[in-house]
Amino acid sequence: MPIFSKIFRLGKMSIRLPYHALRAHRMMRARYWHHQPVVGAIPYELQLHERYWEKRFHLDTGGWVDINFKDGMLYEATPYLLLNDILTHLHLGPQDVFVDLGCGKGRVTCMAARTEVGLVVGIEQDPAFLQQAKQNLSRIPDRKAEVQWHHGLAQDFDFHQSTIVYMFNPFGAETLQKVVDQLEETLHRNPRTIRIVYANPVHQEVLTKTPWLQTTQSWPCAAYAEFTIQPPNPTLVSFWKSK
Repeated sequence: MPIFSKIFRLGKMSIRLPYHALRAHRMMRARYWHHQPVVGAIPYELQLHERYWEKRFHLDTGGWVDINFKDGMLYEATPYLLLNDILTHLHLGPQDVFVDLGCGKGRVTCMAARTEVGLVVGIEQDPAFLQQAKQNLSRIPDRKAEVQWHHGLAQDFDFHQSTIVYMFNPFGAETLQKVVDQLEETLHRNPRTIRIVYANPVHQEVLTKTPWLQTTQSWPCAAYAEFTIQPPNPTLVSFWKSK
């Protein structure tokens, strides 16, 4: 029975996806032809990207895994389509150092390494996750950026070169506050612009009350309606920049 259900879903997607793509032709052209920043997804587009990227590079970055570390959150990967839109929006360049906090199985680190960014750093405290992330990266043949790995706690990392910090709800408010304090300290040693991308921003109030940070943009959950986050939050991604 499950195989017939799967075939039915695939058939339904193959029929309805082109219809929705035609209706949203401007967004499709901007995303796939001009590679311009786009916010939003048509029905089934998220599913298509999940299948495509995992199969193209033979990756294993999906699933949900409970985290047993103090102040750690459930592991869940950023949807590929959403990640693509975020990376396009950031306009990463050689001057940027992209830090993926709680990199898990390495999906964000792997995809960021395919951009023109100067350096990508994946930080993870679970050695099993870190090993899997390294294996996944080894399957990316078109990576452009150097990638470094850090096994340890996010709050213990030296952020003095970081210009982009990415998070998909990796930990609680206590750890997030420590990370923000660490980032502020590095600004005194190395004045620069720091940008923070906070997906599934459960503890966004930590950033909101930080005097040296300002929000620049937020993307609503409704724009990617087929992807749900817990607990429910009207904001799917918030973007921040140092003042």
